[in-house]
Amino acid sequence: EIIYVTSIVIRFVQGFADSLTMSVIFALVSHNYTEDRSKYLSYVKASGGLGLMLGPSIGSTIYA
Repeated sequence: EIIYVTSIVIRFVQGFADSLTMSVIFALVSHNYTEDRSKYLSYVKASGGLGLMLGPSIGSTIYA
């Protein structure tokens, strides 16, 4: 039972830290690339989407 509660708390902390990381990434890109902000923000979103699409297949290939 303690492992169940611990894993839920750790998962909550992981999600919170991930949301903070994405906010900071968007703020840094917006601050450093003011002229081409939309282009670089789209690069960030595209790389995240690519990672979400390719990550499971690459991970399962490595694991298998």
